Amino acid sequence: MTTNRSAEKKSGRTIQPLCFTPDTELQETICTMSFPEGIKNELVELNRCIYRDVNPKFQLRNTYMIRSAILNWMDAAVEVKNLKRDSDDSRWLVMIKHGEQSVDRELISRIIVTWLYDNYPRSLLEKCANGDAVMLAKLQEMRSRAISCAAPENFEILETVLKLFDKEGVPANGLTFTAYKLLVADRLLGCEMEINGKVRRLLQTGRDGEFITEPDFCRHGNTDNPYSYVIKISLQTIPPQRHALLIVTISTRRFIGRAFDSTAALKKVYLPNSINAHIRMKNDKFRLFGIHVKGEKGPNGKKIYTHKWDDLNSQLYQDLEDRALPEPLEVLIHPENYIKNDPGKMQILLPYMNGYSWCVPPAVGTGIAFADRSSIFSELTEKFKGLAEPVNKIPCCTPSRIAVKPCISSEKGWSKDEVSAFRSERLSRCLDSDTLTVELWGHDADKELLDDIEKTLRDYLGDEYVSINVERRDLAGLSDSLTGSGRESEDERIRLITETIRKAKRVVPCLVVLQDYRETETSDRDPKMGMRKGFMLTNRVTQFIKPDESAEERESTIHKKKKLRDTDENRKTRIKQSVMDILRQMGYTVPIESKNLKNTDFENTIAVGVYLFTNLKPEKTDYHKTYPEYLPVYVAMDIESGRIEVTCKALGDDMLSYPEALIRLGELSIQPDQFYDRTLTAVDKGIKVELAELISRYQASGKKVVVLAVGDKHVRNNFWPGISDTAIASYHFARSPYMPETIDLDRRTSDGKPKPGMELLGTPIRIIRIRPNGMNGEVPDFYTRHKSFSKNPETRENQKLKREKHQKGPIENEYSSASGIYRYQDIFYGITKRPKSTEYLNAESKNRSTAPGSSFDIMEMLELYPVQLQEGDDPAKWVDYVQGLRYMMAQYSRGTNLPAPLHLGRLMREYLFVK
Repeated sequence: MTTNRSAEKKSGRTIQPLCFTPDTELQETICTMSFPEGIKNELVELNRCIYRDVNPKFQLRNTYMIRSAILNWMDAAVEVKNLKRDSDDSRWLVMIKHGEQSVDRELISRIIVTWLYDNYPRSLLEKCANGDAVMLAKLQEMRSRAISCAAPENFEILETVLKLFDKEGVPANGLTFTAYKLLVADRLLGCEMEINGKVRRLLQTGRDGEFITEPDFCRHGNTDNPYSYVIKISLQTIPPQRHALLIVTISTRRFIGRAFDSTAALKKVYLPNSINAHIRMKNDKFRLFGIHVKGEKGPNGKKIYTHKWDDLNSQLYQDLEDRALPEPLEVLIHPENYIKNDPGKMQILLPYMNGYSWCVPPAVGTGIAFADRSSIFSELTEKFKGLAEPVNKIPCCTPSRIAVKPCISSEKGWSKDEVSAFRSERLSRCLDSDTLTVELWGHDADKELLDDIEKTLRDYLGDEYVSINVERRDLAGLSDSLTGSGRESEDERIRLITETIRKAKRVVPCLVVLQDYRETETSDRDPKMGMRKGFMLTNRVTQFIKPDESAEERESTIHKKKKLRDTDENRKTRIKQSVMDILRQMGYTVPIESKNLKNTDFENTIAVGVYLFTNLKPEKTDYHKTYPEYLPVYVAMDIESGRIEVTCKALGDDMLSYPEALIRLGELSIQPDQFYDRTLTAVDKGIKVELAELISRYQASGKKVVVLAVGDKHVRNNFWPGISDTAIASYHFARSPYMPETIDLDRRTSDGKPKPGMELLGTPIRIIRIRPNGMNGEVPDFYTRHKSFSKNPETRENQKLKREKHQKGPIENEYSSASGIYRYQDIFYGITKRPKSTEYLNAESKNRSTAPGSSFDIMEMLELYPVQLQEGDDPAKWVDYVQGLRYMMAQYSRGTNLPAPLHLGRLMREYLFVK
């Protein structure tokens, strides 16, 4: 195992990860409560009688609401598990004991009884009994027995003195993760922190391990804009020994300060999803109350949509706080009446989300600056004394020679035609063709926009290697908004398209000018998805672009909705992004300087991204069937040629080009029966079959294969448990931490034991597990070191003035950028280069306290761990090779969050038409 020490010494760069190592001597008294078996049995039977479509292997219907309510209403830090039919409920609830304090059984009993009445009301029981008096009596009796079992005395509590970690810092048992997180959360309850010179108090939100600071306000015009810092804690492990890390994730939560107006028209407030209102309690804790839109049939048979609080929490609020909540629509229309914590008034804060067209966008910027992260991390270091120590700064270990280097980095000395020629040659290899027909769809009014789209396309590619044939097509009525809601209206649009447009022999890329109907109407009238399906059935992939706004519309947008003007710069950007994305759908990636790969370990290397799609119930299924939990796709990328091929066993055994795979996936997903059967086939074959085929395909040719897998919980628990930290810790390593003798590939047997592993040493296969930042708090945030100024006062002042001029404003703090590969023990972190845009420069020079209106952006950090390497491999170089794959997508001036094969796999979801 080697690292490039000279490169590390040369760069001198470091980052500070926002994580801590726990104290290994900790032990605590833990209170665990079991869920009464009597309630569970009655719930299982009620679900069987009422909800016949519920899969008993999964969570019982709506029991997540019990967990949510307990997290919301208990004042102590607690952890609650979800309930499933076969779940082990002996440690259903866990909390840290303080003195004589124990679990509040009375409160938990009250929550469950309220939930039983709310989830199984008499009206539901009568409906399910369908007039059968005997069945109704049976259902009522089951509910009554469940209520009796929910008496406080039936909740058994066990106290255990628990040592949390062994001497190496490895979690001592399964309870450690919950117990330690609760111990840390308890330390933060109600504490004060000084963040960039301003003292703020931490308050619970009712979410697991989450705190927000006392809301602050940014005054803009006549609106107070509330916002808070959000701090979330989680205990994670890192391979190969499963050392524990306490990870802190920091973000900004912006709340709505004002709606646009309170006219009758505004009362049709559209919420694409439920909104979690933050309501302050008498004990100064915020609790989360969902506001959702509920549809009910009106007198004329049409649905009437009303805004509702979630029933369980609203009922508990009235019982426990002894007052009623205001009407949710009143809060949505007049949020300014509820944002202050004034005596005798309710404080209700509504988190803002992009897409809320009924309210004024907050004047508070997004993101977290380096200075904010540094200040909060420093405060937490003090708060956590005796519990954890901060991880030291991590040095950069980027190799001196970059393997994957896009040609765009050398464009400075090239002519425009030379740059286009490189791109054109790359496209010809991706397509395996010297011609490409592109269709531009629009109306007469879109002619200027279509002209600019065509010019952008031709300027980007030229015509040296690929002849571009552009065809203009009239949309006519194909893009009209749907005449009604529901499946029938969409099906009618699909039929119209397939009857109007002749099916193409080869996949045709189409750029379609389409109004975004979601801005003015509900999403079920937007024709976009129906159009994509219809075009897909004619062998066309689609990229939609909004039409240009007229001068009249721009004026209306500015004065009525306060949105940004469609400037020339914005227009050029959206045109270029649309062109780049349709080329991506054809499998195009940026050309690289292949000379860097010559005579290196990375010459003739294929990168294969393993991506899993979840939530796979097809849209057009009218019957209840339990669909597989996931569908794996494998995206293989030849870095030098640019050829992208996809394997998905649900689509057959053949390797497909990327655009062919998009079409085939879309066609399959709108056929429920075939989709079900073929997805089962793909799941059954699993990763073992794919790796065996990769070895067979590339062993004789001398090519190397690096397999990239996103190591989220779903992949680790269900699809490929062999890349979990637990599995890696059990491996026997031949020569280094990255060369296990065998790797587990199959899912576990019925008794939970792994099946025999597969030996990969001596094969072309390398495996690198990837975890993005922000994935359930598994990868830490970071900040960089301060930039240094000269010791000479006169020189230092000149430096500061020069940087302030570049930043176009005063510099409060200044941190360096930090692209590269960083190593901590045996794992690596990859950070891509930041663009020179305002948000990234702000993050290095400002902070939220003094510049609340500024937006900050920081490059995300990717955890990369080589699960499997081969003899002679340098882990730092292979990790850097994978890091280079983040620069392969033409539509991004910066790196993508995932390497290109995984990024391409994720975007295939656009053609997976499922609920």
